Amino acid sequence: MKDKKDILIQQLLDGKGSELENILEEMIDDEDLEAYNLLYEALKEKPKQGLSYSYKSSVIRRIEAEKKQADDTLFYCALGMVSLVGASLIATMFYISKDAFASVFETITKFKGFIIIIIVFILLSKILDQRFIKNRV
Repeated sequence: MKDKKDILIQQLLDGKGSELENILEEMIDDEDLEAYNLLYEALKEKPKQGLSYSYKSSVIRRIEAEKKQADDTLFYCALGMVSLVGASLIATMFYISKDAFASVFETITKFKGFIIIIIVFILLSKILDQRFIKNRV
């Protein structure tokens, strides 16, 4: 019932229903009508405070960042697929011609401990470098 009363008051204030005055007199009191009248008057005025000057640029920046992120994701997916195909081709070449690379495999087997230490050192230095950079920023 309250929704119907609200609709009738709005129509009366919009000037659409002069015959509604008789119906509304029975349904509402003067306080409701005054409240709606104040609301309509306030809505006619322009807001004093608008959007900030940087709102437009920040929205554009956010949209561009989302688009760039989507483009970057697509690029990295394509790069991953190309890397996977390349690694598969290289592994296949090693497997097919393992006799030609026998000396390389023997050298790797002799120095596998040294190679593992180098790989661990590189990964550890990269991780520590990233942690220090994140702490500074």
